[in-house]
Amino acid sequence: MGLGHRWREAEKVYAEVNLLFGDIVKVTPSSKVVGDMTLFLMAKEMQPADLLKLDEKHDISFPNSVVEMFSGVLGVPPGGWPKKLQKIILRGQAPLNGRRAQTWRR
Repeated sequence: MGLGHRWREAEKVYAEVNLLFGDIVKVTPSSKVVGDMTLFLMAKEMQPADLLKLDEKHDISFPNSVVEMFSGVLGVPPGGWPKKLQKIILRGQAPLNGRRAQTWRR
């Protein structure tokens, strides 16, 4: 993505995105998703706080990994996702209900 020269900035933005996402536990999928959003924002010259200025009718195509995580595909952290951010990322669509494994069995 041509952002290697901005590594220190990426570290800062990653920490901010993590806090915006609710300071989630980092395991392989969640750490990658935070990184995906970090690189996305940097490439678009956006700051994490800019996300909260959007409404549900925005035209930004977030990385699929971010949309999937906030929809519940990767599970839901204790207490859920930050509601305002979830509505923005999902463009007002409802997240999955119940455990993902239960959804697959239907």
